[in-house]
Amino acid sequence: MRQTGNRDVAGTTVVRTLEHPRYRPALAPVNMEEQKHRFLHHGQLPQFELPGSEDRVQAVMQRKVSRIKFDHFHQAKKILDVVRQKFGDGDRFIEAAFGPPVDQEEATSVLSRYIVEHSLDGMLKVLWSGDLNCSGRMQWKGPAKKHNRPDLRRYSLWIQNTAENMYLRQHGITCLLDHEIGTHFFRMLNDGLQPWYSNRDGFGLRLCSTREG
Repeated sequence: MRQTGNRDVAGTTVVRTLEHPRYRPALAPVNMEEQKHRFLHHGQLPQFELPGSEDRVQAVMQRKVSRIKFDHFHQAKKILDVVRQKFGDGDRFIEAAFGPPVDQEEATSVLSRYIVEHSLDGMLKVLWSGDLNCSGRMQWKGPAKKHNRPDLRRYSLWIQNTAENMYLRQHGITCLLDHEIGTHFFRMLNDGLQPWYSNRDGFGLRLCSTREG
């Protein structure tokens, strides 16, 4: 792996670190750290500032996928109770599950090997960023679906590079890659090669409400 400025290149796959915010959804607070400190150290409820306009925030909140559900509340509580009984707290559980923390350089080495070992070199770009509101996510760009041009699609794997990312650990980074690449990237890639990709109605298909399998 050779380094060029803020880019690490393993084979033909570019791994970049974004120094400035580039990806921030409408519901991602811009004052997260300030409000986190306020809550943890002073017990005051957070007052988040959101980047989107009020109309856009309300529109996002009204989406079906944004609604908070309590269907599995009791099962979730039972899981948390078992974790507390067995490990004492969440930090000890994460340590046992994912190993000790690693820095971005170590994680990038694991990432580069993973991409090469799975014959994915050059098929996606990796972007490290401190501006994500999740641990990682896959994204694609290209012509609109109706044009169905898989050869023109470009895929990116975004990974959060702050201490908030619990997968930045010895075993955790591989778990994250198994999910983001194994579940999301391969699904995106395969789905985009199918005849129904740009015409689901014609095949009697509909979009799944979740792809977190």
